[in-house]
Amino acid sequence: MDDTLALGGRGCLGAHMHGKGMEEFERGGEVEQEEKASDSDSAPEDVSLSRGREEALKTLKATSTEARRATERVKERRKKRQQLYKTQKDAKEERKRSTRFPESDLKKLWEMEQQIAQEDISEEPASKSSRSKLRP
Repeated sequence: MDDTLALGGRGCLGAHMHGKGMEEFERGGEVEQEEKASDSDSAPEDVSLSRGREEALKTLKATSTEARRATERVKERRKKRQQLYKTQKDAKEERKRSTRFPESDLKKLWEMEQQIAQEDISEEPASKSSRSKLRP
């Protein structure tokens, strides 16, 4: 009989399967199964990684949106405060204007003051002479 037939009728393939060749074949089968298992394992990891990435992006977007809103709220408060200050300043200016004399009255007072000053100047030499007479 032929050697190939003595090994179980498998020919060369049968000879390869015995001993060392058989171990390699079996490991090759395991590697294929591991690759298939790792492919199926990696799919859930890929999904969880993509979910994690999406969640991180959502969180980042929410954080940036909240920061932008907070900045806008601060700006709005500052704007309202400035408007309040402007209103208060305008009210104060209006109170000052309302308590002032009208321009015409101020002009009359100024003219009266000038008249009094002129009278004082014209009377001053006479008053000096009269004072000097009273003093010993």
